[in-house]
Amino acid sequence: MGDLGDVLELLHDADTRWKTLRAVGRAWRHNGRASEAFERHFATVQASHPAGAVVRLTGYAPKGPQPPVPDESEDRWRLWMEQGARTRAEFSIGKEMVAVVFDGPTWWSWSPHAGGLTNSGFAHQGHGLGPAKTLIDPTAPLSALRLRFLGIDTLLDREVFRIRGEPRVRLGHEPDSGLHELGVGADDYIFSVDAKRGVMLRTEARLREQPFIVIEMTEVKVDVDMGSG
Repeated sequence: MGDLGDVLELLHDADTRWKTLRAVGRAWRHNGRASEAFERHFATVQASHPAGAVVRLTGYAPKGPQPPVPDESEDRWRLWMEQGARTRAEFSIGKEMVAVVFDGPTWWSWSPHAGGLTNSGFAHQGHGLGPAKTLIDPTAPLSALRLRFLGIDTLLDREVFRIRGEPRVRLGHEPDSGLHELGVGADDYIFSVDAKRGVMLRTEARLREQPFIVIEMTEVKVDVDMGSG
């Protein structure tokens, strides 16, 4: 194996290549470059709409004075996943740690602010998995990119295939296909794909060849007893 077609096939049937996965990771962000990339993306969205149209993006703005934004920030996350069974994830939203457990269509979550929540099995009421989702299921964002095979490398003592993705030319109002999770507005993206299991070990969004969002596993164990530490 060693070309783009083989890597794409590996990614699309990755869920058949492992039964359990336990990972620890981080989501790193260079805030200045990330803001620049987003502003460029938003300008493209505005330019694609008819004159006089209103473009509105929603987000969370905390009340009151806020401390200066650091040059860099980093959030940690953890994931326990068993194919066809339960998944547990822990990840940060702002300064809070959220824990969520999925069992089929039902999820339960807890955070200091919201307390305990559940969808009681109603599948239309979703819940995020945190940064790890992009690494476990990258097929949607990859479909929005033109891809090129870069070569073979090693990461976390595992052989990986490195691929590069550039955003496809599209109208700004079309769906972003998951690129927001990777880092919207990037010039390109660099991915490291586990050559045996087909999961992403690392994604990197870049602006002028400099990273501004990195999502990566720092520890990973595959097909181990989920109760063993």
